[in-house]
Amino acid sequence: MKTFYCVMAGMLFGVSILAQQRMKSADIEEKIQNGERVLVENAVITGTLQFTNYAGEGDKSFKKWIKKAWKSKSNMDENTITSSIIFRNVIFENDVLAYIHDDEFKWTFVANFENEVVFQNCIFKGNAEFKYTKFESDVDFSGSQFKNSANFKYAKFMHAANFASTSYTQEGQFKYAKFSDYTQFNSSLFNQEANFKYSKFENGVNFHLASFNGLLNMKYAKVYGKIDLEANNIEDLDVKYAKIEGKDATSYLLKEYLKK
Repeated sequence: MKTFYCVMAGMLFGVSILAQQRMKSADIEEKIQNGERVLVENAVITGTLQFTNYAGEGDKSFKKWIKKAWKSKSNMDENTITSSIIFRNVIFENDVLAYIHDDEFKWTFVANFENEVVFQNCIFKGNAEFKYTKFESDVDFSGSQFKNSANFKYAKFMHAANFASTSYTQEGQFKYAKFSDYTQFNSSLFNQEANFKYSKFENGVNFHLASFNGLLNMKYAKVYGKIDLEANNIEDLDVKYAKIEGKDATSYLLKEYLKK
């Protein structure tokens, strides 16, 4: 009987090892370039995963390309990802980049996503850069942990955005972000500033039971639809010049609070 339990334990242990498969970011990038659907679960991904067209300053073809690009009026290259991107229970050991700025050539590389994007219960050990990114379908980052930069500045979320139960070790950067549909940050943890300055929520936002251990910065933000600010903790709040349903945010929140 004891032998049976040992064998079973060994089998279960073996399964857990197999479940945490290790993958190279280059293999995922190849799938994306081929237009294939990406579905990765229970894995550790090594190497920088980048979605842009940036090939690096050392790449000869990149230098030829940049010389031609100089003749254009724009200094931004946008790469549209047509594949569905789904990651669940994945650890990213290095950076995940949908935004890169080349300082030498003063050129910005951005990736936009045409179909669903899911990073559910993931751990970003490196930087997560989605500055200027346009998400044209539903987005789900729920349950994910951002250990370094979480940069969604100027990002556009065209459909529902789910950031419920996310956690941010550094600043959660959503300055100038635009959320076109209902947005969830409920039960999230911001250990430093939660920056929603100038952000626009067009169909409501949920901060229920979120913890803001630094500044919740909603200065100049605009919110249309319901806002749930019954947070677990708000260390500091700035809603100066912010509008909720077209009304002064301070007055609006005060009236809502007095109703309860």
